[in-house]
Amino acid sequence: MKNVLLILSLFAGISQVAYCQTYVNNLILEKYYIADAEDASDSFSEGLIEADTTYRVFVELCEGCKLLGMFGDENHLLQIESTETFFNNELGQSFGHDIGQNFLNISTIGIDSYLSMGASSDSKLGVLKHADSDGTIWPNGTSNGLLVNPDPEIGDPLTEQDGMVNLPDSLNTTVPPGFTVQPLEQDVEAYVDAVFGTETDSTLFTSSYFESLTIRSNQGMYGSGESNQILLAQLTTSGQLSFQFNLILFVPGEGQVRVVADGENLQPGEVVSAFLKYPPQCGCTDPNFVEYNPAAPCDNGSCQELIVFGCTDSTACNYSNDANTNVQSLCCYGVDDCGELDPLLACPSLSSEFENAQNLKVYPNPVNQVLKVELGQQRSSHKGQLTLYNSEGSQVIGQDIQPNSITQNIELGRLASGIYQLVIYTDREVFKRKIIIQH
Repeated sequence: MKNVLLILSLFAGISQVAYCQTYVNNLILEKYYIADAEDASDSFSEGLIEADTTYRVFVELCEGCKLLGMFGDENHLLQIESTETFFNNELGQSFGHDIGQNFLNISTIGIDSYLSMGASSDSKLGVLKHADSDGTIWPNGTSNGLLVNPDPEIGDPLTEQDGMVNLPDSLNTTVPPGFTVQPLEQDVEAYVDAVFGTETDSTLFTSSYFESLTIRSNQGMYGSGESNQILLAQLTTSGQLSFQFNLILFVPGEGQVRVVADGENLQPGEVVSAFLKYPPQCGCTDPNFVEYNPAAPCDNGSCQELIVFGCTDSTACNYSNDANTNVQSLCCYGVDDCGELDPLLACPSLSSEFENAQNLKVYPNPVNQVLKVELGQQRSSHKGQLTLYNSEGSQVIGQDIQPNSITQNIELGRLASGIYQLVIYTDREVFKRKIIIQH
């Protein structure tokens, strides 16, 4: 039986912010245990109350990726908060790898609040309970009969699955290699201990306490098993949790990557993952809808308007009133300005213009200085005008067509390079041509 909140990956695109879909695959918040009256009455468990819930936060990384650390700075906050205090056992520690395995059978230290880079004790790694391959260290509870609550809300009880496994052959200790907490100041350690050591009145852990805070391993840690899931924190509280992590990863073939919880104040080389923030900022996850948000890790039912592709430019001859998403390559403006479209299929109304335009020549295109327009013998007998518009729709040249003048020259040397539209008006017809000026 499982009781795990999965924030599933539903990304299908990339927005203007560099959202990360490949480095962090998921965030998993596991409901690990719910304290009962017996747990709360233990002499080492001051501050623990009945119904306090223990959560474990796992991050699932890409294949081969290693966790080098977690950080918070002036641009990206590292923060863990509850609406009620966090429980810290009197024998507890600030980091999972500091908890002695021989202490786990004493009191409620097994539900202590701590930070982690994978470890749940000095000899065990933390895994999801259902992924625990070696059963439990508490088949009958602790030595004094604690941690035995079988509340169905927690799924597997700790008396059956404890979510702790032995080290793989690649590790000989749960201490992350080269583990440091920076800045290296006494009050940093004191601050971490105050929230996740033995204090019982803390509701907030935040990097804003310092200019920056980095919890790091210089060689990094892999998760246990093929899924590469790494325990980041165990948190016991009766309140509502919220948190955001920023991670430093080693990614094969890319090196060190900094993955942050939000796109504000994004620095060069940083990418955003919506899986590093809880509660998740859900949105429309279906790319077939206008409201689609590629950063949303979960759907909140906000998908309303189905995307209809077409040409929404009202100046195009094939303007579509039914389309809500413009595709410029689908717009047709004239017989020779239809992109890859067949102008007669895109705009049947152009059939007469198509026939009449066969003898109309505009060259060279692209043009540097002088554009030549050959109207043809029949068309040149009528008065008309040549008008050139820039990309913003402003007229930049207006030139009359004199009767019986077959070839018109338009001086373009004073205009900037770019895309323009030439409109040719006669007494009977209007023609449009896209002109590229290239100096």
